[in-house]
Amino acid sequence: MRLLIPIDEEKKKHVQQAMKNINKDYGDNAVGFYSELDNIDIKKFSTGLISVDVALGGGLPRGDFSEIAGKPSVGKTTLCLGIISVLQKQGEICAFIDVEQDFDPDWARKNGVILDDLIISQPDTLEQALTIVEGLVKSGGVSFIVVDSLAALTPEEVVKRPLSKDTVGLRARKMAQFFDKNNHFVKRSGAHVMFTNQWRDNPNPFAGAETPGGWSAKHNFAIRMNIWRGNSDIVTARDEPIASKSTIEVRKTKVGAPYRKAAFRIDFLTAINYVFDLVSFAIQMGVVDKSGSWYSYGGKTVAQGENNLIELLRVDRELFGKIDRDVREILGLLEGREEDDGDE
Repeated sequence: MRLLIPIDEEKKKHVQQAMKNINKDYGDNAVGFYSELDNIDIKKFSTGLISVDVALGGGLPRGDFSEIAGKPSVGKTTLCLGIISVLQKQGEICAFIDVEQDFDPDWARKNGVILDDLIISQPDTLEQALTIVEGLVKSGGVSFIVVDSLAALTPEEVVKRPLSKDTVGLRARKMAQFFDKNNHFVKRSGAHVMFTNQWRDNPNPFAGAETPGGWSAKHNFAIRMNIWRGNSDIVTARDEPIASKSTIEVRKTKVGAPYRKAAFRIDFLTAINYVFDLVSFAIQMGVVDKSGSWYSYGGKTVAQGENNLIELLRVDRELFGKIDRDVREILGLLEGREEDDGDE
């Protein structure tokens, strides 16, 4: 969009000379008009779940930090493992910083994680964990780093001091130092660092629950997500729990519209159910037609009953990939996504 009143050419000449001097001192593309720069647009990558990608405005941004917080056992770590699986299929290198030191390799495999290609660390202190993250970011080769969790990051001074000594605010100060030091390196490397986090009761009874980490963390996270699961979100079969549904709300985002929600299903035997996520959008977008109990794609009947359709797409990865691509094309989610035959 052009201005109705043209820019004064004399002023523009002075500005261009100033920008030329700045670029001479700080390198090309240090400053310039938007149309002249090629490093401004934010690149995003898919989480593998259409519902979550839509809520995030296209996916997670490269070169930034995010937080996913919630109560115990609501799917925080599982979602992170699912994202790792998606990126590994695209040839990306991922890392999992297991601060809580309870990494489950079997559950990771069920989520599609290739363990032989996963960088993993179980640090003892906050300083050790964040130094490892810094080193991986500076390498320029790691695309996605999970820190599980921020609430479990324990400063070395806390470990050494007796319980009678006060260490209030120490974690927050260390986190502020980490962000101040590493914002530049994360932006330059294109890595995305995701912290899982937990809720803590605020001493002020009128303030509600809070996540640890301090205000610096809250400011530096480009995306902050809450995740929860209600009692009614447990799926049962013959009175046995077989799956659960987790809901995410994007509470803060610098790269999209906030307060969007997404829901996804976690099967207890097979982990994140990408097929269930796809089917709901495929029907909603009209990619898969439903007539009574029959489902058709491309004018051809493919299954009778939703459960049969889900099972078909679980087995037929080629069909899954075609439907997935059609849905993402309608939603504008294809940019930056590698072609594959599914995310399961």
